[in-house]
Amino acid sequence: MQAPETAPLDAFKQFLASPPIIESLVWKKVMPSEQVNRPQPAPTTSRPLEHEYWFQGRWQPGFLILKSGHTLEVTQPGRQAGDEINARLGDDFWTWELSGFIMHWQERTHALWDMRMQPSKLFQTHTREFREVMSMGVMHLDIGAIRWNGDNFLAEGYVPEISSAVRAHGIVKPDSNGYAQEMAVEYFIRTNAYHYVVHYKYDTNIGLPFLPSVIQSFWVNEGKEVKMAEYALRSLKTSTVALPSSLFDPQANLRTNSSPVLVYKDGAWYQTNALGKLAHFTPPFANERSPTTGEKLEANQLYFGAVFLNSFTAFSVIRRINKQNKQNTKRKKTT
Repeated sequence: MQAPETAPLDAFKQFLASPPIIESLVWKKVMPSEQVNRPQPAPTTSRPLEHEYWFQGRWQPGFLILKSGHTLEVTQPGRQAGDEINARLGDDFWTWELSGFIMHWQERTHALWDMRMQPSKLFQTHTREFREVMSMGVMHLDIGAIRWNGDNFLAEGYVPEISSAVRAHGIVKPDSNGYAQEMAVEYFIRTNAYHYVVHYKYDTNIGLPFLPSVIQSFWVNEGKEVKMAEYALRSLKTSTVALPSSLFDPQANLRTNSSPVLVYKDGAWYQTNALGKLAHFTPPFANERSPTTGEKLEANQLYFGAVFLNSFTAFSVIRRINKQNKQNTKRKKTT
């Protein structure tokens, strides 16, 4: 007797709670220009300017490689000009920055909330987009962190930029055909609560028919939905067997590249000298006083601070709007 087919909503929830090995996931992130943390040119049409960025990720427990860039060429072998590569192979981490610097370090603590090394915290920021797509638009969670109780979920996560735990809970609602249509999510960070709703569209079959091809994230402000981001999923390929570690190793690209490799060890950066030994090195991005997260975001030094609105910046925007709303309410009461 043939086993009954899993309902689309149940398959959707299973993917979030226990995802399969990802051989390739390609998507584009689109940000409304008013949400980008930098001055923008004036629009030439009535439609708001938008910014696009492409990603290709590969993942299995303990391993990740994520390429990102301005075009779909991120799916091509090697690294294209302007691309960034972030990779994890067990305890080994690599970041090939937009500036061309290649960084390598080891971190034996893998939980988001236990990482203490600054490169590891930045790595989590750089790879945040992959975790959000794997969680179908839910932010700040590790892959597979969602736990379901019917159509409701609870999850614990972490915001490395502010070293704060986050608690998320929400509910998924199906459409008339049984597919996930939207997910209402509430985030609790310290004493603040943030309300979001994520909408799903099924324009194409990306590889698993129960997953959406478009994920749209909205912040809910005074009953109104403010669009914060959109993910357009292009393709997804999963695997039923573990992938070889060589598929996550960026070093093959390094051998054809002349950029220096910086090694982070014992709280300092090193570079291999002419004798083949590690020598202390102060990279241009290192200062005597480590800038705060706010300063980095202000100077557009964080990866997504320069290109997109990352979720921490989103919450900063939300706090400012909430403050303005309260001030407007006070003015109305006094007039």
